Amino acid sequence: MFEFDLSDDFKKILSKLAKQDPVIARSINRKIKEIISRDDVSIDGYKNLSHDLKNLKRVHITEWLVITFEVRQGFILFVNIASRDEVYKR
Repeated sequence: MFEFDLSDDFKKILSKLAKQDPVIARSINRKIKEIISRDDVSIDGYKNLSHDLKNLKRVHITEWLVITFEVRQGFILFVNIASRDEVYKR
């Protein structure tokens, strides 16, 4: 199991989503629990982004909503919640 933290942007977006769409907010919380319960090997099952964002991994919450996170030596930093288009912009 990994230790984790949420970036300030992530917290702000999650708080806003919790008010606007509690179902999606619960889905995000479940996904966070799923991700942090992985081990060092199975965490690699999440896809890395490319180019300038290659240090980040991503997971879809809905067809259009994506969580990005960074894994470093037993620690996960959840960086952002954004639409698919925003995540893949260069």
